[in-house]
Amino acid sequence: MALRKKRNGFAIKFTITIIIIVSIFVGGFFLLDKAIVPRFFGDYGIYNISDLVGMMSTLYSSPDENKLVQNGFTELDIETAEDKLKNIFPSKENSLELDYNAISEGKQKDGVEKPLTLEFSDKEIAGVLDKMLGLGILARKLPDLEYINTIGINILELSINPEILGDGINPESANIHAIIKFDTTDVREQMASEMGTSMFVLDMVIPSTIYITLDYHLEIADGEWVYSEGNIGVNGRNSEQSEILMNILISFIFPVEDEMDLEKLTHEFGNILQSGLDLLGQAEYTESGIVVTIE
Repeated sequence: MALRKKRNGFAIKFTITIIIIVSIFVGGFFLLDKAIVPRFFGDYGIYNISDLVGMMSTLYSSPDENKLVQNGFTELDIETAEDKLKNIFPSKENSLELDYNAISEGKQKDGVEKPLTLEFSDKEIAGVLDKMLGLGILARKLPDLEYINTIGINILELSINPEILGDGINPESANIHAIIKFDTTDVREQMASEMGTSMFVLDMVIPSTIYITLDYHLEIADGEWVYSEGNIGVNGRNSEQSEILMNILISFIFPVEDEMDLEKLTHEFGNILQSGLDLLGQAEYTESGIVVTIE
């Protein structure tokens, strides 16, 4: 109940303050900056009008997707990746379509000589991950993201940049860059129910689509994924510009008992890549993407 009151209080305060901001041009900037904003939003890390406007600018600046995404995949990338996977995993019954449910259950074709290695570009991996998310295949692998409904997540871009060594690349260490498109419909409906407020208010506070940019380092040490140096941005802004907004969204979406914070959320989004690759086999980085060894 306390959490509901806190969230509902923020939504009401936010709506009121948007109206108040309009009045800045009439007067009262000093009062708004020094008294009203810190009183209403200090608990959320917003202490002045600059913080509030910056947060709103990040939230409502919807970037041009075609300009934001520089390494996007195509349907051809998906088809190429699936053709490779069909050498190992079965197709749907009476169909030529790859059976992703069989992949999630570890079912492979009979008579395939293993171990077998398959090489994928980062675009091909992105296409497969996006398909797995849309089909709900990865949902069970990402329980900490259940509150945002992973089916509403699309992978738009994935770039894998292996660590460069003196004599080549390190097959177990890479920097990962990803762009995710997040449909907030289910989140807003969930919040409206939990907060006891109308969708009209939440539609004003949270836009229907948010773009999330991830940058992190991912090593494979003794067969285990090791995550570090994570940063998350919203709508094309950097992590510093996005920090206040992300913390507010976390407090809106996740229960207190989850102890979700910015670092953990960045890690959980990064788990999308790890979880998808784990379903396929043992991965190593290459100059052109990833090699998966299937036992």
